[in-house]
Amino acid sequence: MFSPSGEDKKETAEVKKSARYLSGCQILEEEGYLLYSNVIKKINHPELNSIIIALEQDNLKHSKIIHQLLMPTSITVLELKKCDGDIVKVWKKMHDCLGGLSVVEYISDDRIPDFLRSLASLEDCIYEVYSFFVKSELLKNFVKGVSCFVPITMENLTYIINLMMEDNLKHRQMLLEDVYFFEENKLKNTQNRAPFVKYQNPDAWIS
Repeated sequence: MFSPSGEDKKETAEVKKSARYLSGCQILEEEGYLLYSNVIKKINHPELNSIIIALEQDNLKHSKIIHQLLMPTSITVLELKKCDGDIVKVWKKMHDCLGGLSVVEYISDDRIPDFLRSLASLEDCIYEVYSFFVKSELLKNFVKGVSCFVPITMENLTYIINLMMEDNLKHRQMLLEDVYFFEENKLKNTQNRAPFVKYQNPDAWIS
């Protein structure tokens, strides 16, 4: 696909490096989709699950977008060990979270807030992975290599990646709002619960 001679050799290496980075991002999106799919099964609260389903579908959407971006390149399926180090670190955090889910039937109510906060933190990590792609030479080199095969520019690729980054920020906000509303409802339910009473005699109840 790319000429192996002269200066093109260097460009080919740069394009492949950019494509490998994007392929690593796709691996993160696929792992995120799998993670959220499992979270849905482990949280016994429909009002929370409706939000998680939206996040799950965004991960699937992002994965498909990156797949289309990679079509003009020679990079298809990338092994995790060949990914950028920061991407591997984020993947391991997601995988550890997924592993923790596998050993419980449901996430207990007292653990849900911290668990949702950990998911919000993962969204921050993925945001930073995309941010590095946009700010570094990776995006420019990717466009330089594939623009002769597909109508892509720096502006529209930046726009696409920024949209996915905005989704990460929205995911983070949605998860933290879930924490707030869950804790608020839990507090209200506790306050509205009937007072504990014990039997004293046939004529009186005491709190």
